[in-house]
Amino acid sequence: MGKKRGKEKPGSKKINVEIAPGNQAAMDRYIESYNHKPDRKTPKIKYTDVVNEALDRLFSTRRPAPGSKAGESK
Repeated sequence: MGKKRGKEKPGSKKINVEIAPGNQAAMDRYIESYNHKPDRKTPKIKYTDVVNEALDRLFSTRRPAPGSKAGESK
């Protein structure tokens, strides 16, 4: 049995995900081109930065899932 943990701390959560080969290649190209810009003033980006930015954009444009209103039934 694993350790029992107290209350979960707020903040980041690590998860393991599988990224499709085409998306992986696109991420590699994007990160490589971003990190090698001679005029870049920001820190180098990593996979987590790209994934989090993509998720932020996805969820900021999406509406709540259908059926999530109280009292609605299928």
